[in-house]
Amino acid sequence: PCTLNDYLELVDWSGRAIVHGKRGTIDENLPPILERLKLRPEASLKFIRRDQESRFGHFIGAVESMKTLAQQFGKRFLKGQTAAAALFSPG
Repeated sequence: PCTLNDYLELVDWSGRAIVHGKRGTIDENLPPILERLKLRPEASLKFIRRDQESRFGHFIGAVESMKTLAQQFGKRFLKGQTAAAALFSPG
């Protein structure tokens, strides 16, 4: 078994591999995936262990991103903003 962080790092690493015929790659100048997602490692472990995805509705992400989506859909809020604040680093 591997941790979520290990899995995400593997996905990031394989996405950066330049393979002939591969349709897309992750730009080598981008920061690592865990840094880009701004996940708080300790919170992500709690999230996985406690089946926290039920605390979210249809979307998961940083609070500011969720607020932007809510505006786009004409809603005042989206379910999961409290959980998002605990899971994602601000900014």
